[in-house]
Amino acid sequence: MSESFYLRLLFFFNIVLVFLSIPISVADIRIKEDTLKAVYSFKFGKFVQWPESKLNNSKKTLGYCILGKNPFTNAAFKSIENALVKGRKLKIQIYSSGLLSDDALQDCHIVYVSQSEKNHQQHILAVLRNRPILTISDIDGFSQKGGMITLININERIHFEINPVAFKRAGLKVSSKLIELARLVTEETSEHKQ
Repeated sequence: MSESFYLRLLFFFNIVLVFLSIPISVADIRIKEDTLKAVYSFKFGKFVQWPESKLNNSKKTLGYCILGKNPFTNAAFKSIENALVKGRKLKIQIYSSGLLSDDALQDCHIVYVSQSEKNHQQHILAVLRNRPILTISDIDGFSQKGGMITLININERIHFEINPVAFKRAGLKVSSKLIELARLVTEETSEHKQ
């Protein structure tokens, strides 16, 4: 079957996920997990409202920044390239060093924190804590540590957790439609953090 068939199939199942609340099964549709995670993480941007100050720049792109080792294959990137979020073309940047400069922080609207940064997530989240940047990862406990969305694979289905406090702190508004599909988590307090 052609690649365009799989991309159309992926698009269809994404519509099912978002509007009918049916989780996508990695096994059932034979789409790799990394492709689903890439699509989910960009689609989340459609349900988030950034402050005008974050969107009010001369660039007509929406920065999708990967922090750490790139977890996505070329097929995953092809599934999201040229995608539009809030009328802006998704601009993918990879910061394999795990560090974001001040300029990068200005250009990033979504930051996907790779598994390679698991041991540095506390520092990364501290840097991003009060910035209007949507933070997403598949690191276990990411949302409890202060991240906004954690992607999790349960029985070959991709689900997600949301930390509403992290959204509020960053000045981002998340759609109630997305909240309804998620498992809400509570952020660990400083005395419970290791």
